Amino acid sequence: MGVQSNAFLAVFYHPDSRFANIVGQYSLDFETPGGQRLRRLMDEYRGRIRVIYENELVDDRMSRRHQQMRNLDLNRFGLRIDESDCITIVNKGVPVEIIGKPAQPLKEDDRFVKIVSCGVKTVPVDQAIEQDRAHAAAIMDKVQQACPDYFPATSPAVFRFGDKWARSDMNTDNWMLVSEIYVIAQPNREVAFPLARIADIERGEATIDCSLLHKRK
Repeated sequence: MGVQSNAFLAVFYHPDSRFANIVGQYSLDFETPGGQRLRRLMDEYRGRIRVIYENELVDDRMSRRHQQMRNLDLNRFGLRIDESDCITIVNKGVPVEIIGKPAQPLKEDDRFVKIVSCGVKTVPVDQAIEQDRAHAAAIMDKVQQACPDYFPATSPAVFRFGDKWARSDMNTDNWMLVSEIYVIAQPNREVAFPLARIADIERGEATIDCSLLHKRK
């Protein structure tokens, strides 16, 4: 679950394992392209599903913020992280550009990322969360329709990014985020800026400057 696939871990899993990145460069949902295969895999491996994601803490405790964010993403599948079934993996020697831009140069031993692998448990889907997600997706759809040359023809699933809903796609450098008030653009994951007010988009009164975005590849 994340933009970095950490695919090197695949060789350490059982040969019969299957992988799907529900939150990544192209986030999956049952209703997006690839969704039918995702549903078949989840049905086939029900009870044996694990999630893998990078953890922001440097010790073995789970990050509460990341756990809540991942649970919001798992909600649409009726799943939650099982905190009693988690292990931590340390990925050492990570390129500094993946970690970010630290204030001070990092030594070799400091260039690491904590990755968490957790089991999941089945829970009822929280419909309030899904309604909020659907509302954010509808707002992003309107932006994409206003700027068709800057987004792919199909829309990836909406996922949680901090305190906002987000959408990204591997074929474009444009990220969109929805806060309580604004649709926010973040071309090429650089400086984010408000693109339009949600209320104006809903009323059909928003003026969106598409030239501020990066054209799709």
